[in-house]
Amino acid sequence: MMDSKDHHTPPEGEPTLNSKPPPAQGYQWAIRIATELASSIAIGIGIGYGLDRWLDTRPWLTLTFLLFGVAAGFLNLYRAVKPPDA
Repeated sequence: MMDSKDHHTPPEGEPTLNSKPPPAQGYQWAIRIATELASSIAIGIGIGYGLDRWLDTRPWLTLTFLLFGVAAGFLNLYRAVKPPDA
């Protein structure tokens, strides 16, 4: 027999553990991830290009910082998708 204290039903509109986020939140999350990935790559290319022009080492620093930007973007992606307790 189940006691009323043991069974908790969330109030109307409160998300449950198994509920999916509304589609708008999924789009916002995807746009955030895409923006973070693109901006980290663009920042890496910008820093590398600026250093290449200043130090006359074309294209090595651009390529190096491009790789750093890609790594930073994927690190942000990993942080966004991993569970909070991991």
